[in-house]
Amino acid sequence: DLFRKYSKRINWDWRLLMAVAFQESKFDPTAESWSGAKGLMQLTVPTAKRMGLDERNIFNPEKNLKAGVKNIAEMQRIFKTIKDKDEQTKFVLAAYNSGVAHVFDARAMAQKFGKNRDVWAEVAPYMIMKSDSTVFSDTTLCKYGYSRGAETVEFVNNVLNHFEEYKKRVK
Repeated sequence: DLFRKYSKRINWDWRLLMAVAFQESKFDPTAESWSGAKGLMQLTVPTAKRMGLDERNIFNPEKNLKAGVKNIAEMQRIFKTIKDKDEQTKFVLAAYNSGVAHVFDARAMAQKFGKNRDVWAEVAPYMIMKSDSTVFSDTTLCKYGYSRGAETVEFVNNVLNHFEEYKKRVK
């Protein structure tokens, strides 16, 4: 019910939001990652605070989900120039996982090399390249440094695969 309720705020199918939560925490509201991300939507403390969620409530499933949705809405605004909604969603998912700045880098690299910066399939290889020291140390290519880009590409793929599976199983 919470996924149905909060997905309306971002104009997403509730099963897509559910797929993000599954990928992030396997629906465990007490989950904590190696990087310090916490709760159902795996928010870092600074991100949670920016979204209006204080640390003492970070493991509250509804409050964590609400803050995660607020974060997604912020990213939707950032990527609003991507007109194709499915493509925009992929960039939002990538930014949710790795941070907006790393996605900016990958889009800029894709454009520099003649690719369409608004098509995830053309940007994803550059996201992966951000973990290569010859790339992330070149400030003409990469303003925001190292990223675990392969993990981000895998995150986007996994969320979309879970979403497709949920669409088949749950109406």
